[in-house]
Amino acid sequence: VGFFFFFFFRYRRGRLRFLAGDGLLRVWRGCVCFVIRRQCRVERKQNRENERANNDRESHLFEAEVKSSTLYVVATPIGNLRDITLRALDILAKADCIAAEDTRTTGILLKHHGIATKLFSLHRHNERERAQQLIARLAAGESVALVSDAGTPGISDPGAVVVNEVRRAGYTIVPIPGASALTSALSASGMEVLPFCFHGFLPTKSSARKTYLEQLQA
Repeated sequence: VGFFFFFFFRYRRGRLRFLAGDGLLRVWRGCVCFVIRRQCRVERKQNRENERANNDRESHLFEAEVKSSTLYVVATPIGNLRDITLRALDILAKADCIAAEDTRTTGILLKHHGIATKLFSLHRHNERERAQQLIARLAAGESVALVSDAGTPGISDPGAVVVNEVRRAGYTIVPIPGASALTSALSASGMEVLPFCFHGFLPTKSSARKTYLEQLQA
């Protein structure tokens, strides 16, 4: 380095001029600043990598663990696709497959959140048949997520038959809570409603609905 500084020169106005005195000092200062700036960049890069690694480790600590031979009953949004828990998204992404009331509706939810887990249909008309197929998947060591179009399976939606059959077969069932139309309505009503009774959906025909309400009132 000393040899370089001693013989350092530059070309100006067609002649060679040796740098000496203040010129050599400026060169030295420039080299020192360059080294310091380079070291600062290296340290900043290392700090960013360490921070990213720490964030990854922390995120893994809070991610939901998906176990084999387990049925997860997952609540889905009741309107807004973002009304779903992080845990539910973890389960839907990591499960081996998803049993959905309507694969088209659930497919929209999965696409919105960037999830590509395979789907198969399980609705009110094929629930008993699909229950045996689902149990066979659990027996093979797969994890299965059960979802309805909106809300929680088994609550005014298909799912109760499957849950009962899986329980009889001796497999683990894990509920994943989420959005609820019932509690949302009660929370915004302003009424002191404890205790309260839940009777599900009312009949669609007006005469049947009136009769049902009269029976409840009695």
